[in-house]
Amino acid sequence: MKTAQEYIEERSFFDAVKVLYEVPEAERDALWNYRMGYALYFFAINRYPKLCALRLALGYLERADEDTASKAEIERVFFGKPGGMTARCKEAVENKHGWYAEEPASMRVEQLVRDVEAERERLRRDVAAFFERTQRREIAIA
Repeated sequence: MKTAQEYIEERSFFDAVKVLYEVPEAERDALWNYRMGYALYFFAINRYPKLCALRLALGYLERADEDTASKAEIERVFFGKPGGMTARCKEAVENKHGWYAEEPASMRVEQLVRDVEAERERLRRDVAAFFERTQRREIAIA
């Protein structure tokens, strides 16, 4: 099974969020918070246009910033250039990019995972139904 960092490097941000969510509370540190915030931020920007997801990311990034002892480790893991993620996320929340949905006002990671998994399943069913209908028409034409 891949690590969260591997998923982040592959730009599979939702998979990174799922892996990070499974980490026990006792093992969560500043690097964990940074990874979760980073993955949530890019997932929200690229795939899940909801302001609550950005707010969730901002919370994790701010918690990572509070732990100054872990700054060097975060910089090492994120190739020496993690700076600015919190400000970037804060700006995205403040500006709302003009297209973020307003509700719900807040969300927990487990709710985000459930919602996205349900949306993926709905999309999978819709695509399967489309191809099933299309295939039937092709058979009828032939």
